[in-house]
Amino acid sequence: MLSILIPVYEQDCRLLVEALDRQAEAADVEVEIIIADDHSPGPAPELALLDALPRVSYHYLPVNLGRAGCRNWLARQARYPYLLFIDGDMEVVREDFLSRYIEALAPGRVLCGGHIYAPAPPVQTSLQLHWAYGRQREQRSAPVRQKAAFDAFVPSNFVLPAALFRQIYFDESLKTYGHEDSLFGYRLKGRGVEVIHLDNPLLHRGLEPAERFIAKQREAVKNLRRLERTHRFFGTQLQRTARSLRLLAPFIRLLPEAFLCARLRRTQNLRWLDLCKLKWYFSTGS
Repeated sequence: MLSILIPVYEQDCRLLVEALDRQAEAADVEVEIIIADDHSPGPAPELALLDALPRVSYHYLPVNLGRAGCRNWLARQARYPYLLFIDGDMEVVREDFLSRYIEALAPGRVLCGGHIYAPAPPVQTSLQLHWAYGRQREQRSAPVRQKAAFDAFVPSNFVLPAALFRQIYFDESLKTYGHEDSLFGYRLKGRGVEVIHLDNPLLHRGLEPAERFIAKQREAVKNLRRLERTHRFFGTQLQRTARSLRLLAPFIRLLPEAFLCARLRRTQNLRWLDLCKLKWYFSTGS
């Protein structure tokens, strides 16, 4: 019935996989769990041990396929008619996580469970910016996400029919970080697919240090600009804001990036990140 597909890169997904395996046993339905390590620097022997679980298969990919390519590879290995994609740095927080999805499965329907962040900030200071961003920008209730169903699509926790996925796939031309999910949601919208947001979150454990977090945000903006060359308009929040402020673009380009990033790291006020994104957007040709 259900193929659970987990892309990992330098992540320890053992607790995630073991929790999913227990819930699959309790649900008494056909479930497989496929893990693809996207050529992390050196195979992780502890992950390979998961292969001993009867529902689990672990694969260390010989080359790095990237976020889109790895998910597509997983889908091609799947045997069952529904695909549940879960990022490798997630943690199960509900005992009925799988059963809630199984009850809502339907042809032609995409289900998005969302994700949450720990209520308290991490002790490690360098991780607090990512945590603040997650709590303030990514952690949203199902009704709020449903209001902008396609824009709120994220690939870290969602289910869809395998037949539908194989009509769309993730765009493998995107080799770097960011907005492969925006394009996927855009394609779902273009096909008139029903997207339902459920209150079925996973806990996002994979916080990154501030420098790496900021670098990935910068790369995501560059990816968005690349995509605009072939897709006239996505409708992301950044694009909408940039369109409304386009007359100020020459001034925004002059803002010193080092100053903006320093203020962002020090204050963790996400308005500084918004300014960074606008500067990157207007400084990168479409």
